[in-house]
Amino acid sequence: METIILLTYSGLCWLVFKVFKVRVNQWTITTAILGGFFLIASMVVLMNYNHPYTSNARTYFVSTPIIPNVTGQVSEVMITEQTHVKKGDVLFTLDSTVYVSKVKDLRANLAFANTRLKQSERLLRANAGSAYDVDLYKAQINQYNAKLEEAYWNVEQCVITAPTDGLVSQLRLRPGMRATNFPLRPLMTFIHTDKQYVIGAFPQNPAQRLVIGDEAEVIFDAIPGEVFHGKVVRIGEVLAQGEVQANGTLLNLDNHGLHIVQGSIPYYIELTSDMEGYFIPGGAKAQMAIYSQYMHPVKIIRKVLLRTKSWLNYLFGEH
Repeated sequence: METIILLTYSGLCWLVFKVFKVRVNQWTITTAILGGFFLIASMVVLMNYNHPYTSNARTYFVSTPIIPNVTGQVSEVMITEQTHVKKGDVLFTLDSTVYVSKVKDLRANLAFANTRLKQSERLLRANAGSAYDVDLYKAQINQYNAKLEEAYWNVEQCVITAPTDGLVSQLRLRPGMRATNFPLRPLMTFIHTDKQYVIGAFPQNPAQRLVIGDEAEVIFDAIPGEVFHGKVVRIGEVLAQGEVQANGTLLNLDNHGLHIVQGSIPYYIELTSDMEGYFIPGGAKAQMAIYSQYMHPVKIIRKVLLRTKSWLNYLFGEH
């Protein structure tokens, strides 16, 4: 931003001296240099404090690693890559043969225990049996019912469904692969397609000027020449630099002469412009400016500079 202002002022000076033929001497040169320095410095200070800008912004999304609750071989993958699914849609299934067999085994044992319970009760009523046998088979029935409930749950977990509306990106799961209930080995990453925010990291200096509801403008590297309107909907209340956790050591505030990192405050921006027709991938880089309720005349300059930055996005090198 400062470079654009400096180049603009240099262009105005050239226009004054070359086009309007203003005499070049020590007084006019000194006036142009000192005047330009104080003018640009005042403008930059007022803009940065009241209408800050950041190039450290990005669209963020939430993902969920899909890990099955049971172990088994993948039978069928029901989705394709980048296909949007609804909550509850089947993602893939596991071979449930082992778990179904366990259900059948428990049901057979449960039926046998019920039969023996009835026989024991008849013998007890005829004074030919013991109450111990009746209590024993009742306990077995309760035990089999509990195990059967778990077995049914295992069978249900062989069908893995979408946790919310979303999609799966970079799908590499194939039938025949072995799925395990291990947190460090997810089978796929599910991307939630709920409302996304553009989050910008701003320095702490203008924090007292910015509040929720302030106007914001966002430009994307992926959409040169366009400026999108939005508003501040959330402000980060804590910074990672100040996080401490319970452990066996005391907090050491001595940084051994190193510079303490200030830490940037995250501002969540909800876009109010119509985004239909634009492709913005999740994680796309952005730049933004937030306009406070102070120093409105300076806001116009910030808007012009932001639009200039947007047009400069057409210029990029080869990767």
